[in-house]
Amino acid sequence: MKMNKFVSFLTFAFLMSASVLGLEKNYFKGENYEQPKREISIISSDSGYYPKAPTVFVGEQVRVFVTSTTNKPTCMIVKDQEFYVEAKQGEMSEGVLYFDKSGIHEFYCPASGHKGKIVVLEHPDRKKERIRRELASERKKKVKIWRPRDE
Repeated sequence: MKMNKFVSFLTFAFLMSASVLGLEKNYFKGENYEQPKREISIISSDSGYYPKAPTVFVGEQVRVFVTSTTNKPTCMIVKDQEFYVEAKQGEMSEGVLYFDKSGIHEFYCPASGHKGKIVVLEHPDRKKERIRRELASERKKKVKIWRPRDE
């Protein structure tokens, strides 16, 4: 009888530990996105935008949150993109950007005269892969060596 209770206790303990480990395994697993996502917040004040130059990577879907600290009408317009968001005091406005090339993209507000830049970088892993492919595809050049002739 005692052996039967002991076996049932061990079985119960094993099942509980397996279920707990299973939950932890799924709980700590990160989400995989088809397209990387990033969120940035930009504040428009009397002195300009903050931050003036946020950084993102190529290929990321960037959700931009914009707010203002003044009663003056302000906005955010990104050159080279069809992006316009109004910034009102105490309210959060948002929009989505996507950059497929690295570089510096300017944003501004014509009403307040504020300017800023979004720095778009190539992801370091993709850059390493691109460099590795470029090196592997180089042609091997013949080295010309001058040698004196025996006469």
